[in-house]
Order: sequence, then structure tokens, then C-alpha cells
Amino acid sequence: MANERLYVVNNGSTALEKLVRSQSGEDLKVMVGPKSFVTVNTQAVSGALPWHVGDATGSHLTAVITLPAVAAFDPNVQTARVAYPTR
Repeated sequence: MANERLYVVNNGSTALEKLVRSQSGEDLKVMVGPKSFVTVNTQAVSGALPWHVGDATGSHLTAVITLPAVAAFDPNVQTARVAYPTR
């Protein structure tokens, strides 16, 4: 797989801890500062698509089926909205 990227966006005013899980079940936790984003690439996530992104506990996950992609989080929402690509 090419070194594609997932952008995890935090639209809130406080830092968030989020989880990216590969199809093989390997987890990568990322910290996203307020009103900013982090980039997660295929080298950091060991496993094939689809990936799932969501709260740090892994209980509220949203599928990311293609890369590059943008997963955006709004304040007080545990699940991501995949803003790109649109379906």
C-alpha cells in the first residue's frame, strides 16, 4: 500500500485522544490538539483498510474505507464524520 494519509481533525477547544484501528485489530492512539489535526500514515498503522477511527476506548468507531481521508470530530461527539472522501 502506498504511504497514504488519514487526517484526524479536532474542531473543539480542548485536546482529544483518538484511536485508529486497522482491519487486523492493531490500535494506534493519537492526541489531537484543540482546533488542529494530526496526520496518520500507513507506516504508523500496521494493517490493511478499512481502518476505524473514534474515541480512545474503541467503543464508538467510524469506518475509513479509502485513503487519503479526513475524519473530523466536533466537541462532545465520540464518533468521527468522514469529511473526505464524501460518499
